[in-house]
Amino acid sequence: NNINLFDQSDADKWEPHAAPVLDRIATIQAAHERGIETWVSLEPTIDPDQALQLIRILNPIVKHWKVGKLNYHNTGKPVDWLHFRKDVKSLLDSLGANYYIKKSLTLLKE
Repeated sequence: NNINLFDQSDADKWEPHAAPVLDRIATIQAAHERGIETWVSLEPTIDPDQALQLIRILNPIVKHWKVGKLNYHNTGKPVDWLHFRKDVKSLLDSLGANYYIKKSLTLLKE
């Protein structure tokens, strides 16, 4: 499942024809309740704060995370991707989560 924004108004702007955020969360929950191992792709991460919020909320029902950064587009606000990489790894590690950080984040130089 691809979900990368928690705020519906932001999702409407960036993914105008995608299913509503709450519907995507409900789908992940329903799969989990049926014993289906779920995974979520947080790529492209558009808003790092919302991505971290989604991880905190969904981690109990998500088996695996894939995280990458937004490339080729400007969100209108600066993003410190190195800081996000540190934060997302720290959060996922603290939760004992299974995850993969995509090259778009791992290749960033400090």
